[in-house]
Amino acid sequence: WVLLLTIVCWLPYFANSVVPIHDSLYVAESFHCFYSELLAHGELARWFPYGSYGLPADHYQMALSPAHYAVGLVGLAFGVDDTLVLSKIAMLLNELLFAYGLFLLSRELYALELTQFLVSLGGVLSVSWLHQTMFNFAVFYLLPLVMLQLLRFFKTGNPTHLYLAGIVEICGVLGNVPYVPPLHFWMLTVFSIPLIGESPQSLKSLLTARNLANPWLWILVALTAGAGLFFIGASENLAIHSPGRDPATGQASLEVFLNYGRQPMAAPIFGWTTGGIPHGPNTYYVGLFPLVLFVFALVTERHKAFIGIAAACAFLIWLSIGGWFARACYFFPGMSLYRHIALVYGMIGMLLLLGAGFSIEHVALRLAGLGSTAGPLRWRRAAGPAVTGALILADFWFSRRDGDFHLPRHFPGWEPFLAFRILVYCAAIPIAYRLARGSSKHRSRRAFLPALVLGLAYILDVGSFRVHVFQTIPTTEPEAVATSLFKASGMPYRAVRSQLPADERGQMAIESLTRALPYCNNANYSLFCSFAGIDPCRPIFRTDLLVRGIDEMIRARGGHPGPYPADDYLPRTDEPFERSLGCGVPKLRLTDRALFSDDGAEAARMFAGLADPDSAVVLSPDGGNRPCRHATEIGDGDIREQLGTIEVAKFSSNRLRVQVRVQNPGPAWLVYADAWHPGWTVRVDGNLATVRRANLGFKAVGVDSGEHEVDFVFIDRFRTILAHVVAIAGTTSGISLSWLLLASWGSSAATRYWNVRGPVIGRKRSVTPVE
Repeated sequence: WVLLLTIVCWLPYFANSVVPIHDSLYVAESFHCFYSELLAHGELARWFPYGSYGLPADHYQMALSPAHYAVGLVGLAFGVDDTLVLSKIAMLLNELLFAYGLFLLSRELYALELTQFLVSLGGVLSVSWLHQTMFNFAVFYLLPLVMLQLLRFFKTGNPTHLYLAGIVEICGVLGNVPYVPPLHFWMLTVFSIPLIGESPQSLKSLLTARNLANPWLWILVALTAGAGLFFIGASENLAIHSPGRDPATGQASLEVFLNYGRQPMAAPIFGWTTGGIPHGPNTYYVGLFPLVLFVFALVTERHKAFIGIAAACAFLIWLSIGGWFARACYFFPGMSLYRHIALVYGMIGMLLLLGAGFSIEHVALRLAGLGSTAGPLRWRRAAGPAVTGALILADFWFSRRDGDFHLPRHFPGWEPFLAFRILVYCAAIPIAYRLARGSSKHRSRRAFLPALVLGLAYILDVGSFRVHVFQTIPTTEPEAVATSLFKASGMPYRAVRSQLPADERGQMAIESLTRALPYCNNANYSLFCSFAGIDPCRPIFRTDLLVRGIDEMIRARGGHPGPYPADDYLPRTDEPFERSLGCGVPKLRLTDRALFSDDGAEAARMFAGLADPDSAVVLSPDGGNRPCRHATEIGDGDIREQLGTIEVAKFSSNRLRVQVRVQNPGPAWLVYADAWHPGWTVRVDGNLATVRRANLGFKAVGVDSGEHEVDFVFIDRFRTILAHVVAIAGTTSGISLSWLLLASWGSSAATRYWNVRGPVIGRKRSVTPVE
């Protein structure tokens, strides 16, 4: 029922007019680009040439989750060309996995099916992914399965469960921001501390020699090594321009760590209590009832699992304040890479819902007269939560910023929904109380009716939030836009960089997909240009990454590249330099006027003083030894027409094949205004040649007089192997997780696989189910 309701709640998203925005759109664009290259050319995209003068595809591949790989494989098998529909199916699959994991975790934590159903359904109805899938969904959608396996490990002492938790965590990292693992590690550590105190012997099982023969351990090691090498090496040869990050190490400064993306504290409070921000990264509404029940559980519940959940929730809330506690966390290993400490509300909401489940169970069992595992209400139990809450409030008060009590932009129309929820609860609570106090011959009936009333009230609460989400979905007009933009096709070759989109599709893409956010801050990054098939002279969206040579090239001529393209991104009056970028003229050109440098510093000086980089080229020693010839005299003239002709024969994201005819009697240099990278190779008439670094940032190859076939191919063998390993691992895990969903539908096979039956952590629950 939970999975079926998840699908029903997803149906409105499948309308053609519904197109994601912001980071959710970035994921759809990534899937489109990779899927289109596979469908058109049968190869995994390793290079994207547009938007930032050429960039490796590694960072864009990180946006693909296991579900995207699995759905993409099915789409390729059937020749589906609508990438938006496939991307939506992948997101639906991810939401099903979240609901499935939440249900299995609920079966582990709670004895009553009523509690399991309400907690699972609450998670389903409170998801909002359309704007910011990274922090509003992807950051926690597999955490229930991870927590489930940790619980099983501490209960049984079987290391296999710990390794399964690690494997699922790696699956969750795929398709997520790469700096999430440190946050997950410390949050899960806080969650596990009470469980370790309850079952310290479970850690001893990890120290046995027999444990080294566990195959799941070596699968985890292999996946960790492959994914780790892929993520760590993704920034090699790149200049990092992400706001607040160190260009060399990628670490966020302490000031950025404490403030980047930080919302006024009024925003999450407003979101949690009203649901008035249905789209965005700063709220995850779970209903009014769970907020009250979670506080109630703090003073009644004594299970170690609940204490771990409450501790992890307190850790994230305290961290999100950005005060002295966050300053201390900055120095935890790996946390300096994290940059969005204020965007942890999705995980907090999930933990609040799980913690509230203990009180739901407590109330239901009390109504049934069966007793419960929770102890009596003792205020001394509130001492720990009260002290922690006081410390959090004190840290917030002394670290507060201007505007913390100012409510940011919210969506209109939330007032009727809040009023409806309050009225529902005002009616349900006295009715439930009256039914519980009424006389009845059957105790189970006396328990069932009030529990049913309160459960329906809660469902109406979170269900109204989902209705609010549907009402505020930003749509595109006309609906045919999405169909035409997301039709899989090979990337077109753009011979010239221009200031405006080269065709109607490019214009349509900009008009349709940059809505709802400021133009240059729409976080499609340079990937948008490869998606839309446009190649501007200067970046038009946020540009967090550039190939290091491109960065050096622009700076040498007086430009100032940065994350937000401004008027001084390129030098303002250097027209020859802009022509050398391929602005208004072909990106491929021939020249016999070359200057050779002995090292990078000399090349930078020579290029900075070059009068006309469009008609001449400075060749760096990168990629080969300096040839035994000198530069010809630099002069005037139209070099392209004097030396020969160039015709593009084949183009894809990884390859450019051209037919070159050199008409002058001497050799020439074929310069391609696309970023130089050590992964590029070139063959001239089938013979391997040397790719030279031209004008610091581009690439060039020498060609003799006559006709030649020149084939530029991006290989970078080690990184390509890692990219395929990640793709294979993602596809395998996506298929495996999908199998668990299918097996669970009408079968207990998945339940047996995850081994979720048995008593909860803590005192054994022996409760007779309510009829």
